[in-house]
Amino acid sequence: MKKAIILLALTIVCACGKTAGNKYFFDGKPSDEVLNNYLDRAITMMGLLTDTYPDKDADIDFIVETGTKFVGRAVCIWGGEDRFNNPEWLANAKAYAAKVHEAAPDVVLQGCCFEYMSSRIETITIPAWTFESLGLPFEQRTFDMEAMLYPDGSFVNHWSDGNSVPDIRQPETQLWYSFLIGNFVEMGCEAVHLGQTMLVGDQDKDWKTYDEFLSKMHAYYDPKARRHYVMYDAHAGEDGMFTPDGRSVLDYNAFPMRIEETPEKGYLSAQLRPGFTDAMYGTYPHPYLVEFDNWGVSDHPGQPSDRTDPELPFWEQIYIWGYDEITWLYALPEQQRQDWLKYAYHWVKENDPWCHIQMPGTRGIAIGSGLARSIAPTDNVPDGMNLTGTIKDLWSEQD
Repeated sequence: MKKAIILLALTIVCACGKTAGNKYFFDGKPSDEVLNNYLDRAITMMGLLTDTYPDKDADIDFIVETGTKFVGRAVCIWGGEDRFNNPEWLANAKAYAAKVHEAAPDVVLQGCCFEYMSSRIETITIPAWTFESLGLPFEQRTFDMEAMLYPDGSFVNHWSDGNSVPDIRQPETQLWYSFLIGNFVEMGCEAVHLGQTMLVGDQDKDWKTYDEFLSKMHAYYDPKARRHYVMYDAHAGEDGMFTPDGRSVLDYNAFPMRIEETPEKGYLSAQLRPGFTDAMYGTYPHPYLVEFDNWGVSDHPGQPSDRTDPELPFWEQIYIWGYDEITWLYALPEQQRQDWLKYAYHWVKENDPWCHIQMPGTRGIAIGSGLARSIAPTDNVPDGMNLTGTIKDLWSEQD
């Protein structure tokens, strides 16, 4: 008996030894410390698991070299929902996630449930497990887009004709999101971005529906996830998503960088500042990410907006020299780009202990080839931003 106890103790010590000192270990819900460790090494790699682009394996090399631990938007579904009808597409995503985890086992990959749906949803047959996840009786049918809309017509055709914002209060919307989450978990994702919940949950009083929905998602999908937990975030703004008793429905929040152009300091110059438009800096006392968002280019690229105009529309206010955030960063000369990222990283560390920068990795831009990447430019990757060394050096400051 004594020998067995000693062997058991040695087994426990060995098992713990595998995780001792590992800042990224979790099995079940991560501690606050572990969560913040992940957010400290977050990067956007849009479509890493599912999109096709040159030298994709260079992004895995980047993950390993920099010590990336959280890959945001690794599965990015904005339209084209019928791709879920292609078993090969799903299998390839799962295989590539396994390849990432073989190279970097601690990495969390994120899928996205956005505030967007198109009629292509109606080509997808709803699997039985999706109904099961919500405790609903099984029906042999495809998704019904009409049943996801706001009954009062809010946000119908919000994006363009036939492309609307779903209403989280509708059971059909919950079925669609559960279907996405289940596929993401099957692929190997352990995080889900819920998009602009302020739109999808515009009429969800006190976030009651979202709270109940995510409780069901945790109960059903957490046991199936790689490390038995799925993290949820959203672009929820400075008010976040809190229940009346003060509990956050999300694991952490997320938001665009909100970069303010500063023409008085030179061409393409810009800064971060609390209070600029709806920037979250200094307003949200819980963990959150800021990322370089993309939405397009204005009618005056390379020119600042007229800040003296009291009627300046919001979308004009948040352009930086006429560009969205990631396109502006890409447009900077290489040294200026590297210097600005260093500035932003240190500024956030000094001004908001709750904030973490989600570094720019792979994301759509409104100029050039349409895809900016942090790796160095090559013949196959003409829009490489050459930020690998900068990001690696900044993150090494935390070690």
